[in-house]
Amino acid sequence: MSYMAALGLVPDHSGSRIAWTGIGESALFDHRAPWRNIWSEILRTHAVKDLPLSTGSCVVCVAYEAMPATARSAASTRDLLGMIEVAFGQSATNLAKVLRVSRPMIYHYRAGKEAAAENKQRLQAVAAFASSWISQVDRSFEADLKSVQPEGRSILDFLSDRELDFVALQRVIHRSIESRRRDRALRHALAEELSREESTEERRDVVRDRHESGKPTYIGDPHNPGKLIQMLPDGRRIHGQMVNRQFVPDEK
Repeated sequence: MSYMAALGLVPDHSGSRIAWTGIGESALFDHRAPWRNIWSEILRTHAVKDLPLSTGSCVVCVAYEAMPATARSAASTRDLLGMIEVAFGQSATNLAKVLRVSRPMIYHYRAGKEAAAENKQRLQAVAAFASSWISQVDRSFEADLKSVQPEGRSILDFLSDRELDFVALQRVIHRSIESRRRDRALRHALAEELSREESTEERRDVVRDRHESGKPTYIGDPHNPGKLIQMLPDGRRIHGQMVNRQFVPDEK
């Protein structure tokens, strides 16, 4: 088998596209064997074997995009659409753009209609892409789909391209996920700070009310775990502990 003959099998037996061949959407089969054949042909050619003898150091690269293996995990069109909805929301208008079908077709898919072969491949590709990162987020990207990214395009623009650029999509989605994580951490820190301030104010109110009524208050003894400090209205502090719901001073 020649190198070009091995290369010719890729569009028929893998989910891969090689940028400089113009190969379009491809069938979904085991893609490992064709790539093994290609590398076998490359590595056994005389040109490659002669490189160490006639040149300095070099790097040989074959760049390709491979459809994730999980693209074949969901059997039905409805299942695949469900995975996509989890990631990108349930707007039929948005989904129709992403899947490049009519809006009514989205409702047919939801009702159980199977997609045509060409449309099924796109469903599988988008669902597989979504499944690779959806577990990292707590809500869909529906609200973010039309926000313009630093690349000058929205996530919906990338998803609606005839030829899906999974490398660019991965970059955009991962950047958005990281942004969400930073925002969530900031909100959590702010909530903790507000809660701490509120608790402090509440404690001050409780202490003031009890002291005004002539009652003591209690705080934990930071130097003696399990012990308490009794704070009296006159300002005195007495170390002790609770015994049968009664405060017992350490020193009598």
